[in-house]
Amino acid sequence: MKKFVYLIASIINSGITALLLYMSPYVILPMHYGINGNADRYASKWEIMIYTLFPIVISIIYLIYSIIIEKKNSKNQKVMDKIFFIGFVYIFVILWYMMALSLQCKPHLSNSYFAMFAVIMGVMLMLMSNFIPKARQNNFFGIRIKATLSSQTTWNKTHRLAGVLGIIGSLALMICGILGVIFESIVVYLFLSGIGIYFILGVIIPCIYANVIAKKEKNNG
Repeated sequence: MKKFVYLIASIINSGITALLLYMSPYVILPMHYGINGNADRYASKWEIMIYTLFPIVISIIYLIYSIIIEKKNSKNQKVMDKIFFIGFVYIFVILWYMMALSLQCKPHLSNSYFAMFAVIMGVMLMLMSNFIPKARQNNFFGIRIKATLSSQTTWNKTHRLAGVLGIIGSLALMICGILGVIFESIVVYLFLSGIGIYFILGVIIPCIYANVIAKKEKNNG
């Protein structure tokens, strides 16, 4: 039953969304906002239902993955369950926030949107980074490059580093979001800078580190 929880929640979400759209007095709603915060595309309010399909598709993929991984008795199942839960909640928060703005027919997003988005994303990435070091070597999750997949030692060391640097990068992203509230005129640049910092710390540096370790192991072996 646990495997179906996300799918059931996604279907209920679609039903609630349909009810809210039916009750909305607007026929046309903004469907997309540009980087400047202005609505740049309007369409029938029922188009929002397309976005509710995203959690359903993700839930089905997770359901299939859970069935496969359960048969293999993978040691990563608990870690993957926690990471998927974090990601699923994040998707719901963002979708509902965007839908709330759309249902109000707002023609422009305030700069606080990017700041809030940065903070929420930072929290999600921080929680995920906390579980990265616990992931065992696999072909589905983590820093899956030739170096980490070729050695369990390289995998473990790389993911321990990625976990620490990922948390630091997440904090940097959250700080950028908070600064965006103070310096509203450059909030978009702060947001993009925060994402860049996280990507460098949480992905690029661990990948370089993995290749260095793998090369040392090969030379010593």
